[in-house]
Amino acid sequence: MELTKICIDTSVLISYYRSTPKTGTFFFQLASQHQICIPSVVVYEILRGDKQKDEFWNNVFHAPNVEILNFDADTAAIAANIYQQLQQKKALHGKPDTFIDDILIAATALQHNLTLATSNKKDFEAIAGLMIKSEN
Repeated sequence: MELTKICIDTSVLISYYRSTPKTGTFFFQLASQHQICIPSVVVYEILRGDKQKDEFWNNVFHAPNVEILNFDADTAAIAANIYQQLQQKKALHGKPDTFIDDILIAATALQHNLTLATSNKKDFEAIAGLMIKSEN
């Protein structure tokens, strides 16, 4: 049986990383039901914050059931559209690097027509057309 794909936000991976045991995590639950797709922007966010160069992340990003979704020109156009829509709604909140990363992640999910799994639903709710799966 082929698993359906799901796009994973950084928050889901960070929670998985910090949890012991790992079996009770949202990520573990998702991985048992879906093929995991990780936007390259999520890889960037994780590696940007990984001061210790933990081998854990290399194992996650290269796991057999994980696909890394690249950010390309089509995804960039979707991201620009999302940014403009949020700007018109005056819905750009928080630090620019955080909401820009979230827009790029959402654009990747939209480009591939995937649901985005996140622990921070509020960060993505204002994005039109984005399907969200939250652990809460």
